[in-house]
Amino acid sequence: MQANNIAAQEPNNELDSLTALVHAYKKEDSVRINILNNLASTTCYSAPDLAMTYANEAMEIGKKINYEDGTAAAYKELGIIYYIKSNYENSLKFFFLCLNIYEKNNDIVNIGNINNNIGNIYWILDNYDEAILKMNIAKECFIALKDQKRLSTVYANLGALYGEKKESDKAIEFFNMSLDIKMKVEDIKGVASIYNNIGEEYVQATKINEGITFFKKALDIYYKLKDNYNLSIVHLNISEAYLMQEKYDFSLQYMDSAAKFLETTDNKTIQKNLFFNYHNYYQKLGNFETALFYYKKYSDIKDSIFNKEKSEQLIDIQTRYETEKTIRENEILLANQELYRATIQRQNVLFWTLLFIVILVLIVAIQLFVLNKQKKKVNEILSTKNAEILQQKEEILTQNEILHQHKEEIEAQRDKIEKQRDYAVEQHEIISTQNQYIKDSIVYASRIQYTLMDAVSDILKDFSPAFIIFKPRDIVSGDFYWHRTDEHIKFLAVADCTGHGVPGALMSMLGISFLNDIFAFYRMPEPAFVLEELRRRVKTSLQNSDTKTNQRDGMDIAICKIDEKQNIITYSGANNSIYVVNDDTLIEYKAVRCPVGSYAMEKDFVNNNIEYTKDTKLYLFSDGFIDQLNGLTTEKYKTARFKNLISTTATLSLDEQKQAIETEFETWKTKNYRQIDDILIIGLICNYTDNL
Repeated sequence: MQANNIAAQEPNNELDSLTALVHAYKKEDSVRINILNNLASTTCYSAPDLAMTYANEAMEIGKKINYEDGTAAAYKELGIIYYIKSNYENSLKFFFLCLNIYEKNNDIVNIGNINNNIGNIYWILDNYDEAILKMNIAKECFIALKDQKRLSTVYANLGALYGEKKESDKAIEFFNMSLDIKMKVEDIKGVASIYNNIGEEYVQATKINEGITFFKKALDIYYKLKDNYNLSIVHLNISEAYLMQEKYDFSLQYMDSAAKFLETTDNKTIQKNLFFNYHNYYQKLGNFETALFYYKKYSDIKDSIFNKEKSEQLIDIQTRYETEKTIRENEILLANQELYRATIQRQNVLFWTLLFIVILVLIVAIQLFVLNKQKKKVNEILSTKNAEILQQKEEILTQNEILHQHKEEIEAQRDKIEKQRDYAVEQHEIISTQNQYIKDSIVYASRIQYTLMDAVSDILKDFSPAFIIFKPRDIVSGDFYWHRTDEHIKFLAVADCTGHGVPGALMSMLGISFLNDIFAFYRMPEPAFVLEELRRRVKTSLQNSDTKTNQRDGMDIAICKIDEKQNIITYSGANNSIYVVNDDTLIEYKAVRCPVGSYAMEKDFVNNNIEYTKDTKLYLFSDGFIDQLNGLTTEKYKTARFKNLISTTATLSLDEQKQAIETEFETWKTKNYRQIDDILIIGLICNYTDNL
């Protein structure tokens, strides 16, 4: 069975910024520890040796400054790295070290994660009962936390473990529980893992064709995710299934594919299984020489993983050897004691005799030495005086040469320093000029952007009473607002484009132009149709760009059509919800979970018709305020807090509400932290027509 999800962070696109940050930030404190742990988590699969260097440094600093949370995180990363390198003894060691800290601090999330990790290792070591015990502890933690994603992982692991124990009914029960959750939360990679496990259950029950069907479902997903690690596992499972059906050509094809994908990873457990498959394949073909070759490779890796018993035997042999050696040495010591006493007596007599002779010789030698020394003393004094005079003369000459050389070196260094100073001044002037040119260009770009966007005064006039809070993070913005008025029907849109600053501004200008074109071509289109047409145009305009970048480019947008004659708001959104407040009650109308642009799981946009009454308030916004980090805790403001802010201030006038929102933003951000994203919030009171 395939082990599921040792708790580690997926590699992400922040690696470059983290690497730059760890080189720039040298202070040994909690900040550096957190950076190192993030780097270890980011690189543990792609570069485990480098990740181990980061985690070890984080551990040492954490111990040094007594930072328990950082030390526990470093232990966890080391456990994951050793797991990836198939060093399960050290992996267990570090997982138990961090588990002690998490249990002491009652950290339920990490208690669940680490028990899941330890259960996976016991699973690999074929200790299924202990693995199930640890998985059940993790399950209870995630049920208490209502953490559906992690709970689905534990259910999958329990299903696989009961499959290993040949308890198929329990295995299928847990797999289905896991699959239901993974589909609900759109965990595509998790769905693939469950497909693979169900396939293994079918193969184990000799329903091989059904098993292969599920394996291939998993392959389709892993190919899209470019997940070489899991591609190697599933190819290996398919090769085993075809081998059971004696379809040897297909079996070899999938084994070779597994070996190819395995080149990008260093997992000894998968390598062991691959070599065992090759052994079975060649044995069935009658090629016993090649089969024996692969069995030896399989055995070597297996011995390197499971060597605990051999180590204990060596320790026992070494202990017996040391004990026997000590006994023999004691026997020899007792036998030689009598001989030692007799030898000491003879040596004492010889010692005193020799000592007397030596004293006599020393007395005569001292007398001769004193006479000779007195004679030499006079000669040495004269020689010393002559040598001192000659030495002083040479030192004076040498010092003169050194002073002259230093003078030349100082003059050369002075000339070099003056040239470097002149060059530095010149470069500073060039950089200053370039910076000013860039800034002037961006400022000019902002004028173009504001020219394309409707004037704030026009929106406030057409939707009066209303307010707009528009705070670009940089000079230009990735957020934009747009409106159109035609008699009693008004359109209003708020969009958040990919990125911020210059890239976001370019995308926003593209969005404004497309909206203008759509409304020039179609009269009074429905909001959902506008979003579909906008998505088509964005995808068409970006179709020649880099595929990876294209998948991220686009915008989140909410667009409302307000019919002031019928008193109806028609809303459609792409990742941007809206709030409507009636009688002090706030209702959130959620957007379709799909951006305007290229997206792997593209969905149709829908219209929401909302009847409004007198004094109904409508709010459109981007996610800039919601994602803002607190200047003291670095915590995000989050949707729940933002919704509460709008609800509690909705009783104020719009001008007072605007001021309250801006004050809350500055208080939350504090002077200690920068604004991290563009911010756009529009609030208005819908104009009501009494049709009675």
